[in-house]
Amino acid sequence: MEVLKTILTVGILPVVVAFITTKITYRKETQKAILEKRAPLYLDVQRRAESLMYNSSQIFDIKFRNSVLKYKPQIELLASKNAKTAYLEFYKFIADRYDNYLSFCNQNDPRNDSKNFYIEYDEDGDEVEMPLFHDEDIEYFESQEKKYKEENCPTADKLKTYIDRLYEAMRKDLGSDKK
Repeated sequence: MEVLKTILTVGILPVVVAFITTKITYRKETQKAILEKRAPLYLDVQRRAESLMYNSSQIFDIKFRNSVLKYKPQIELLASKNAKTAYLEFYKFIADRYDNYLSFCNQNDPRNDSKNFYIEYDEDGDEVEMPLFHDEDIEYFESQEKKYKEENCPTADKLKTYIDRLYEAMRKDLGSDKK
């Protein structure tokens, strides 16, 4: 019986302790690595989000929409469920506004309607597409586009709702939400 006790204390117990220690260390190192990757990602996302507060008309720009969308794969991999949900809500808000704007432009811009063009042949016999609209039509559309943007630009309060939710979720992930 004494031999069995000795084998357990000398042989098995150190192996069990080493296994548990390794497992705890691995978990902490994994969490540390994720945290190190989250911080710069969240900072970039926050900068993009805050830039919208200063210039909310960016919401109608495809480049802005794409600049927010580019973070989606990293958010999917690194963010907590709450941060991911807040980011996806923020992105959906931007994408919906942009899609509505694009639909407005497609329906109202005379340059987007193929019925507003006809084919003419030049002196060499080459086909040339000619517009049926005038500069005044373009100017009218551009004035309507400007009006659309003014009427449909999100308010600071509306943006703040999405940005604050995103900001709080990211802060919680980073552990900086504690006072």
